[in-house]
Amino acid sequence: MRQKSGFTLIELLVVIAVISVLMAILVPALQTAREQARGVVCSTNLRSIGVSLRYYLDDNNGRTHESPNGGLLYVYGTDEPIDPFVEGASMEVAPYWGVAYLEYADSKEVYRCPSSKRVDDFRNFEGYLYYQLANYGVNGFITGLRVDNCPNLEETIFAQDHMEHRLDNNGDMMHIRPGDTINLPQWRIGQGQLGDTYYSSFGMDCLEEIYRHNHKTNVLWLDTHVSPISESTGEDVYPYWYTGDKGAGDSTY
Repeated sequence: MRQKSGFTLIELLVVIAVISVLMAILVPALQTAREQARGVVCSTNLRSIGVSLRYYLDDNNGRTHESPNGGLLYVYGTDEPIDPFVEGASMEVAPYWGVAYLEYADSKEVYRCPSSKRVDDFRNFEGYLYYQLANYGVNGFITGLRVDNCPNLEETIFAQDHMEHRLDNNGDMMHIRPGDTINLPQWRIGQGQLGDTYYSSFGMDCLEEIYRHNHKTNVLWLDTHVSPISESTGEDVYPYWYTGDKGAGDSTY
């Protein structure tokens, strides 16, 4: 007599259990690898912006752009969204700081980080989807700066991954300001200056957007090199990385 072959219920359950364990191991690793790849794209974009910055400085007596609109993605004081890369940087109210350097860039895509999900101010009106166009924040201390007056180009931040398009030291920078006990209080739930309702409207932890690459943020320094900074509460970040000098970093630009 021929004996029927096949899997028993127990064998099937064992196979399913093994597959489940393998998936539990592999999926996080794949997600980490995917984010690492996105981080490489982001770093490459910032390096391209750094090259654009060099050319801009050569053509403008070594001075960075003033960012008269504060570096924002929309006209300040209105809820009117605009495509920042259509308007010219010579406008009296120029949108997004990156426009000034665009003519030296490969394309406007260099201002787009593939890991970005949200941008400040773009959650309640029609311009929300414009966050896809620009995802880096400029250091407000160095706008309109003659770089020859900055003693530490390699230790001064020009731009970085961020929720905001302009960093004006009102609790949005990575160092601890005098009087604070932690960095980035504007963007921490329970620490926010505008209340937790403000942050819950994003439907996410805002620190995840700032430290968007496996708990790291990519930074373009004023000497145009790029490096990551790991998430922290600010003890390891010096104020002069933003101010360009040895100041306490307690003033706004």
